[in-house]
Amino acid sequence: MCKKKKKDQQHNYQDFQDEEAKYTMRLKELLHLKRRGDWDKVSEELGISRENAMMAFRRIHSKYHYEVVAALESVIEERQKKITDRE
Repeated sequence: MCKKKKKDQQHNYQDFQDEEAKYTMRLKELLHLKRRGDWDKVSEELGISRENAMMAFRRIHSKYHYEVVAALESVIEERQKKITDRE
């Protein structure tokens, strides 16, 4: 029984690493899609400073990290939607 628990824990750890890698890739993708002025819009939306938004994005365990990521995603989506609507 003990061996089975160890095997399950290792499997769960591997799943965690895979999820972490996917999340990290998503963050890199967002940074690639980010344009000038996006941090200002994110900070206005959340009511925090621009620098605080940037640092919260970099620090995964910070208080506002997930809110900043969601806000940045929405800002990027809005911009891309406006661009496609023009064309």
